[in-house]
Amino acid sequence: MSKKVYTLDDKSLQKLYNDIEDAKDDLLEKANLFCREMARRGVDIAKKEVLSMGAIDSGELVGSIKLKKGDVIANGCSYYVYTDCEYAKFVEFGTGIVGEEYPHPQANDAGWKYDVNGHGDNGWWYMANDGKYHWTRGAPSRPFMHNTAVQLNSIVSGVAKEVFGK
Repeated sequence: MSKKVYTLDDKSLQKLYNDIEDAKDDLLEKANLFCREMARRGVDIAKKEVLSMGAIDSGELVGSIKLKKGDVIANGCSYYVYTDCEYAKFVEFGTGIVGEEYPHPQANDAGWKYDVNGHGDNGWWYMANDGKYHWTRGAPSRPFMHNTAVQLNSIVSGVAKEVFGK
C-alpha cells in the first residue's frame, strides 16, 4: 500500500474523506467475501464429514447441507451452514444407549438426552424409509457439524489472509 500525504485544505480533506469511504467499501466487500468463503468451505467440510462417518443412507442428509446468507449486521455479514434434514440431529448427537456410550462432545451443553424412552439393551423397532422394520439399540454420535466447526476454526486465519491479503 502506497503512503498518501494529505494537507489541511478543503481539496485534500475531501480526498482523504473519499479515500476513507473507498477503503471502508473495500473492507466491507472483503468481509462479505470472507464470510461467504468460510461458509462455502463449511458446506464442503460438513459433507465430507458425513461421508467419512458412514452416515449415508439415502443421501438425503449429505444433500441437505447448504449455506444461507444471514441477516445483515452492522459493518459485517453472516452466513450459516445448515441442514434441514429431519434426522440430522440424531446423526449429530446419537441415540439410545449406544449414543450414551459414544456421546457428542457437547451433548451436555446442548441438553441432549440419550435413551429418553428407557429402552436400554432391549432397544426398539422402527420402520425405515425402505418400508421395513429394523431393530436398534441406538446409534453413536457422528458429530459432523461439530467437527466442521472445529475444522473451520483451524483454517480461519488462512482464509482471512487469502481474502484480505497480508
